[in-house]
Amino acid sequence: MKRFILMCMCICAISTASACGNSKSAEISLPKSYTVTADISSDDFAGKAQFERLEGGWQISVSEPKTLAGMEISLTDADCKISFEEMEQTFSREELPANSPIFLTVRVLEKCAAGKVSGKISSEDYDVEMKNDKPKSAEIGEMSVKFSKFAKK
Repeated sequence: MKRFILMCMCICAISTASACGNSKSAEISLPKSYTVTADISSDDFAGKAQFERLEGGWQISVSEPKTLAGMEISLTDADCKISFEEMEQTFSREELPANSPIFLTVRVLEKCAAGKVSGKISSEDYDVEMKNDKPKSAEIGEMSVKFSKFAKK
């Protein structure tokens, strides 16, 4: 009787574990061009920005915190142009801080476009919740992102 109970428990455990693995393999189809608003928060940062995915990269408009409101970021595979008030600076993509909340959010959205809703970015685990082929939220290490106002372009 003990063997029978033990065997049933093993079968249940294996079935449960294999079912969990299948939920992340669902196919995702984000359009090539879209906009989405992201509320980003972590221990030392809280902000809000609109992300626009274009054929050649990203256009990001920061609205919060107030100290960064109005900052515009144009990001391509090769470089990044940041405009704020009267200042403008261009950097190569390799020069960008790897753990910047804005750039981590972009990288997670790029992973979603490639069909990967969980994994590692810059040594941080990430997990994205999708609803109706739209990003709903993401956890990136200690950072949380809530997505809203998703619109195809």
